[in-house]
Amino acid sequence: MLRVVCFPDFGCGGVLCASLNNEKVKMTAQGHMPSKSHELLKISSSTMNFNLDRWNKAVSDVSDNDRLKWLGTHSHPLDIYTRDEVEHIIYVNIASMESRSFLALRHCKTEKQYKMACIEMTMYPCSSPWTELLKSDKVTCIDLYHLVNTPDYRKLVLGRFHYEESIWETWYKSNDFKEDMPVALAAFVNVFIRPTD
Repeated sequence: MLRVVCFPDFGCGGVLCASLNNEKVKMTAQGHMPSKSHELLKISSSTMNFNLDRWNKAVSDVSDNDRLKWLGTHSHPLDIYTRDEVEHIIYVNIASMESRSFLALRHCKTEKQYKMACIEMTMYPCSSPWTELLKSDKVTCIDLYHLVNTPDYRKLVLGRFHYEESIWETWYKSNDFKEDMPVALAAFVNVFIRPTD
């Protein structure tokens, strides 16, 4: 049986898997926290191009020892939550405005890149399956923004899975999104949420 973390691209899957598995991993220069567990089931993009053959191959390649860990994938939970080999899924979603803005911010380095990322994230919000919540006993839905920015929320939703908070603290030292978020959210609201005259 597999415990799977489903997350969109740049959806903090590395730090989440590392904290759930208490893995000590080095940060990259870009502020990422790559871990073996967060890579093992990354077989498809987050555009719902699910490939069952590639999934089955990835599952068969998972060692017995790694099956005891939380494993990361960009595959959407809708594609895998009914599969027999999946015991439970932690689903990092971007249903909230804050989460969509945060994900856009994670994709870019400049104001122009941020504006383009916001357009991509909001022009067709209904077309992104990552904005939809999923109700199932096998799925725990987690809001990306609050997962990253609210330790009490993290404790509430991850506490039963015995995660390691100190790994999030290490991640924060290489990521300055807390300082950027108020400006990012204001830009997001001004450009995309407020009605035009």
